[in-house]
Amino acid sequence: MEVRQKRPGNKQRVVVVAMDDSKLSEESYTWYLNHLGREDDRVILIHCPEDGAILQSPIIFSGSNTADGITDDDRTHFRALMHMAKEKAKPHGIVDKVRSLSGNPAEMVIQAAKEENAAMIVVGSSGIGALRRTLLGCVSDYVLHHSPVPVILCRHKDPQHH
Repeated sequence: MEVRQKRPGNKQRVVVVAMDDSKLSEESYTWYLNHLGREDDRVILIHCPEDGAILQSPIIFSGSNTADGITDDDRTHFRALMHMAKEKAKPHGIVDKVRSLSGNPAEMVIQAAKEENAAMIVVGSSGIGALRRTLLGCVSDYVLHHSPVPVILCRHKDPQHH
């Protein structure tokens, strides 16, 4: 595992990483850390619970209190995501923040990238076929076509995944 040093004279780079509870999201985040991450990066993990609940961690993301109506499962998944992100980023010296937003995940990733003045977005791509993507929609496809900044698409390591 290589930790890239700060580049003199460069301002802190903001990187948005789209996250859900999938193994693919975790692999995408790990790929970014191992291949592109710099110790002065500010990483914003974007999480959109499927039920639309809004979660905000006062530990990693300062903001309003946690919204009412959040299930114990939502809290458990969000805590697990925060813990994973913190542990993976620690050896890299990368600053992490987790934002959990309510809405269409693809649109929320784009919105967060704009709000955070991101330099790039990292998102996983499941490699679903064109027909399924057309019928079901695809977060990575939407992000790729609507992002105001470069997008890094990470494919699943296991070709039998989908």
